[in-house]
Amino acid sequence: MSKPNNTAVVSTPRPFRRRLATGALLGLALCVAPSAFAQAPAANTAVVGPKQVGLWAVTGWSQGYCSAERPLRGAAGGAGVLHFVVARGRGGYLIALSAPEWELTPQTAFPVELDAGPLLHKVATAIATTPKVVAIQLGADNTLTGTLARVPMVEIKAAQTTFKLPMEGFAAAVAELDTCFGSLKQPSTNPFAAPAAAAPAPAAPKPVAAPAAPAAPKPTPAVAKPEAAPNPAPATPASAARDDGFVEERTFLTVQGAKGPYRLEALIVRPANVEGRLPIVLITHGKNPTPAENQALRADLMRPQARDFAARGWLAVVVLRRGYGQSDGLPGVSRGAAYMTCENSDLVRGFDTEADDLAGALQAVRARPDADGTRVIAIGQSLGGGTVLAFAARRPAGLLGVVNVSGGVWRSAGDKTCDTVDLVQAMATFGSRANVPTLWLYSENDSLFPPTLVNRMRDAYVQAGGRADLHMFPPVLGDGHALFMDFSARVKWLRAVDTFLQANRMPNANFARVDEVMRAAKLATNAREVVEEYFSTPAPKLLVATASGRGAYWAANPTDIVGARKRVLDRCREQSGAECTIVMENNALVRPMVTGAAPTDVTTR
Repeated sequence: MSKPNNTAVVSTPRPFRRRLATGALLGLALCVAPSAFAQAPAANTAVVGPKQVGLWAVTGWSQGYCSAERPLRGAAGGAGVLHFVVARGRGGYLIALSAPEWELTPQTAFPVELDAGPLLHKVATAIATTPKVVAIQLGADNTLTGTLARVPMVEIKAAQTTFKLPMEGFAAAVAELDTCFGSLKQPSTNPFAAPAAAAPAPAAPKPVAAPAAPAAPKPTPAVAKPEAAPNPAPATPASAARDDGFVEERTFLTVQGAKGPYRLEALIVRPANVEGRLPIVLITHGKNPTPAENQALRADLMRPQARDFAARGWLAVVVLRRGYGQSDGLPGVSRGAAYMTCENSDLVRGFDTEADDLAGALQAVRARPDADGTRVIAIGQSLGGGTVLAFAARRPAGLLGVVNVSGGVWRSAGDKTCDTVDLVQAMATFGSRANVPTLWLYSENDSLFPPTLVNRMRDAYVQAGGRADLHMFPPVLGDGHALFMDFSARVKWLRAVDTFLQANRMPNANFARVDEVMRAAKLATNAREVVEEYFSTPAPKLLVATASGRGAYWAANPTDIVGARKRVLDRCREQSGAECTIVMENNALVRPMVTGAAPTDVTTR
């Protein structure tokens, strides 16, 4: 969203200085919200601004997001002051509301409606992030904020109260918010300049302190709270570290392009203490609405998914394509290219252009001594999902299959959304050329690619000769387009990935580890299903069993693993009536074990 010419930015007046404490409190609340804004609850200070933009106070915070705030007296129908905040972080935009008299239960979700006459009626979910604050996710696309900028007032209807929020000056506030966020994310060096020489070889691994344990799992089968995106580490020429059974390497891949070499930011994760060549999984991302957001991407944002595949025995390579993060190339070029526009588009060419970087990355990775270039898969999200389908259509040597998560491309021209006919046609073209199995993962409430469109895309792909296994998952909290990143959603789609790997005889080290745990813990035969579910679940997680081996339970949660440990043990004891012990934490067996042999007809939970 461009900054309007009439934006009023003035020096901070005295009243705003008095409100700054409220902004900081809301900032701390946002940093622990179950969203892409989530961060470790460290000190949060203003690093940009504050700037007064009309009635809005815009501040950039040290924890990586910006907020625009205004106080509203009587907005909830009473005499009190309601603090109205719109914030922007790595995951997009959210609205936060706060009142000092509220007594909310943190992490409680409430259904709400956003209503602004004929232009907007949206059902959403408000989540209490603290006893005084609720947050409503608006998503990464700025279409919704653009709609809000055109209305004089928006009503947020809760069960007992309707909040009437005046929107004057909102467009200017969001423009300044975008500018603020862009300034937070600008790298200090030039990410576009090609290196004088190839990137240096990785440094020798060095131990680092393990991060604080993430948080609270819920017992099987439910898992709550989306995972907090890790703080992105700056990409260095090459660095490697050992962490929790993995070796992680932050580096650049030097790719030989048609016009000369260029570099792609990468994160490479492999299991520690594993010898020989590992199968390769390329992991790639989607596209944000603005160049500043694309430049702000970092490979570490997909670190959890890379660790998911490394735990399965793969050499996981997160690839940021040209124009993203610290990779070479100008941000946003392909989005603005003629072949990506609404009129006279050529989406096959558009996706194929993005796939050039996957082909070049694979060529660079194949040269590694720990990589097996004869066994390769690729997984992509959003625009990256369409990119891996284009990559499969090239039939690269060694490619075994691809996983498309929420894949496609969303385009607009002004207030008009582009037709999807050319997207469906592109899928037909890719299906006619591909010769490997593909897994398609979508959610019912994907705001960009609804089920009707997804089915048309899949049908076109299959009817043209492609192989596509489609899984349509139940709604994801906030927006189904977050399927790839959302922690609770990962619990579901990783199981589908494991089934896909097994059905197509692709490597998965977890299959053998299930047998190892069954033997080591002396669990009943019927416990196998629970153990298999556990291995399909992302960490942080726990597996517990009764002392007799008669029951097994698991829990996973990214923000309170200590609390989860207590809850899952309590549940095990309550439901089994026996003493319980921890069998596994994340991917490691816990010693000593005190479980014993159990008869094979015991029912597990």
